[in-house]
Order: sequence, then structure tokens, then C-alpha cells
Amino acid sequence: MKTKTLAGAFLLLCLIAACTKEGPPGPTGSQGPQGPGGSGTPDPNIYHKWEVVSGLPNTKYVIIKNDNVYYQMDSAAYGFKDIYSATALITGSQIACWSTYNYLLSNDTLYLDNSSETIVLKRNDNAPNETQWVFSVTETDSIGSPILNGDGREDIGFDGNNILWTADVNSSTIYMIDPPSHAVIGQYSFSTNYYYGQVNYAAANIWISNGATVDKVNPANGSVLATSPSLTSNILTAIALEGQHLWYCDWQGNIATWDIISNAITPRLQYPVNGMEYVNGYLYMVSGNKVHKCQLSPFKAVATYAIGSANANTSYSGITHDGSSFWVVKYNDSQSSYSLVKLSI
Repeated sequence: MKTKTLAGAFLLLCLIAACTKEGPPGPTGSQGPQGPGGSGTPDPNIYHKWEVVSGLPNTKYVIIKNDNVYYQMDSAAYGFKDIYSATALITGSQIACWSTYNYLLSNDTLYLDNSSETIVLKRNDNAPNETQWVFSVTETDSIGSPILNGDGREDIGFDGNNILWTADVNSSTIYMIDPPSHAVIGQYSFSTNYYYGQVNYAAANIWISNGATVDKVNPANGSVLATSPSLTSNILTAIALEGQHLWYCDWQGNIATWDIISNAITPRLQYPVNGMEYVNGYLYMVSGNKVHKCQLSPFKAVATYAIGSANANTSYSGITHDGSSFWVVKYNDSQSSYSLVKLSI
């Protein structure tokens, strides 16, 4: 990656990362931005919605509010969205966080500049608000793991009545959980262990991965009806059946489809996800603390939902729909615990 691109990314980290400390203005001259030191009252015209013209290749909009809160609204390939926010020190001529940048307003254009990088933003009052870019959702219910020492991040499905949870990393068991009562009402037991088993219930069958392959299993007796070819050189992290196409992702973020009739494998895109579910014509995918709702033709993320805020102690994986609500698997690192959480999507 070129130095200029890295500098642009670093600037956004400066503007958006959790940087709230105050202190003296940043250095000027050869040690910092060229131009006057930071002092004075901020220009009130800086507090607007801005569209990125150049300098920030992965960012579509920046919002600067009059309480000095910045919103960075990122958009990657295929419409995958993200948003970051923080506060920074703004003076009459500079914006300071971990680094310091001079700013210049010229009509409807805002220039951010230091000795190595220039970022150009154009005022756009019609740009979306931060709440329209990524929709915030909450956890409305929670169900604890059915086993104490399992690695419950694997996956979940729904068989029409119960959530199916492959609650351990290498197991022959899928637990059946009743959403209203939270009770474990039974289990599916197989003759073989499934390694990092990703599970999907579709077309009256259980689809479950074992490393890089997927079995089609009769839920009535556990017999394996079909097995996919090796789908990837890595372990699968998500699967979902859409018609005759089984969508999947591996640990390297390779997303592809396996045609369950012809056995054809078709690469689709690259984006790391830890859960998939096909519902009402859309593919829902979990990545980080985000759930992306994706149309398939042409492939595009049409909405993004954030589960609370990104937290290093919390991660999400697996997703299913119980007919009315979405559920995901939540891992709390500080407590070393797994749970199912229902979302307000």
C-alpha cells in the first residue's frame, strides 16, 4: 500500500478513533502541519455533512457536529457499510487528535492538510445522517449456552420450531432450543463429529459443515444423504442454502456457492463473515458487530445493522431467523461465555 494511502487511513483514525484528550496544539513547521498554530474559535461553517472528494478512498461521508463529534461513514465494495465516531479538538485553524491537520474552508469545500497529505471534502446537506447509514439494533432476549465448556461460536439454524445450535467446536450433537422458554428440549445426535460445524436447516434437511465439506443430513434418523466436494482449502465459517445454491464463507473470507445438484462451485466475492442466513429473498451475513442484508442479483448490501457498538470483549457469529426475529451467537470474552441473543431487526 502506498504511503499516501496509509496517511489517509491514519488521518481517519485520528479523526474517528476514541481520541478525546485535550492538550496543547499540535506542532507546526517541519514537525507538523505547515501554517499557523491551532488557536481561536472554530469556524462554524465546518459543522456540516461532507462528501469525500479525495484522500479517503474507503470513506463516503464525514459528518462534523457542533459538539466536535466526528462520524466517519465508510463504504467498501458491494455496499458493505461501517461507521465510526469520536471527538477531537477543533480550533480556528486546526483539527487535532493523535495528529494535527490544518483546515481551510473555501465556499463549499473543506481542505484538511498536513505536510504529507491533503483530504478534500465537499459540503453535501443531502448526505444521509449517521443513523441512516448504519441502523442500530439492540439485544431483546438472551439464552445461555447448553454446555459449560463448549465453544459455542459455531453456528445456529432454525427447524421451524427450535433453534439448532452446534455449541461445541468438535461435536456430534446439535442442541434443540425452544426460543420462548429458553429450554433445551432435545438434540440431534450423529455418528460422526463435526469440526467447526456450521448448520443450516432448509428444504426439510439439516446441512452441516465438517471442516471444508458440507453434509446433507436426514433429521429423522441422522443419516447422511449427500456430501459436498471439498469446497475450499480452509475451514468454513458460514453456510446458507438459497434454492439449489449453498452459499458459504471460509476463514480467508472467500465467499462462494456450491450447486447442490450439479456440484459446481462458483466464487462470488471476498468478505469475511461468521454467519449466514437466507430469509425472504435476502442473504443476511454477520461480520464483526454488523449484520448485512444483501440482495443477490446483482450482489449488494442494501442495509447494515450494528449490534450495539464494536467492543473488543464481545464478538458475534452465526445467525438464524425464527420466523419473526433474528438470533445471533454472542461471545463475551471477559466472562468466557456464549449466549444466543435476539435482535430488534
